Amino acid sequence: MERKLIIITGHFGSGKTELSLFYSEKMANETKMPVTLCDLDVINPYFRSRDYKEHLCNNNIHLLAPQGDLLLADLPIVTGEVSAMIENTMVHGIIDVGGDKDGALALGQFSNIIKKGKYELWFVVNGNRPYVSTVEGVIQTVDEIETASRLQVTGIINNTHLGDDIYGPEEVIKGERIAVEVSEKKNIPYMFSFINKKAWDRWVEEGTSPEAKNVTLFERKLLAPWN
Repeated sequence: MERKLIIITGHFGSGKTELSLFYSEKMANETKMPVTLCDLDVINPYFRSRDYKEHLCNNNIHLLAPQGDLLLADLPIVTGEVSAMIENTMVHGIIDVGGDKDGALALGQFSNIIKKGKYELWFVVNGNRPYVSTVEGVIQTVDEIETASRLQVTGIINNTHLGDDIYGPEEVIKGERIAVEVSEKKNIPYMFSFINKKAWDRWVEEGTSPEAKNVTLFERKLLAPWN
């Protein structure tokens, strides 16, 4: 299997860290090649890959993140290990990065190395978040990320939700419309709707499951500290 380097970004509350965890496990289960998840999120203090180190280790996924006393820091702390991971074609890599200008700048310092090989940069849309609740807002954010990171977004993913398991299928359709229109205007492939399996199972039972273009179901792992 060819080595993959996938960068996942999105505004606070988009679900990009949930997607990062999901795809790390997916690759670990589907290939014999080692998988590394790199936490480059310098923005979000609540939902971070680094907080799930034990879970990742139990699933044979190596975590690259600040260590020791720096583990909980909100500073753009990176090491030569990140560059080494990006250049290592014998390891699948997923990079979880904040979805605004500051997050993209943290990623941008590695752009020259990243562009030497193949990569994917996915932008996750939650149409219920400020700044990305409209087509124009998503396009502006994508443009800012591409400029700051000096990389091109290669895929758009819809993860529109209300932060819990009880949102309705209309949220998925609303987000899909936004994501598909962005895809068409920016000429970036639309990939799928990322949907909480608990919500989806309830919709199926109720007979209200949405006719989304593509669906990927996940079992939620991330919980807010207050939960």
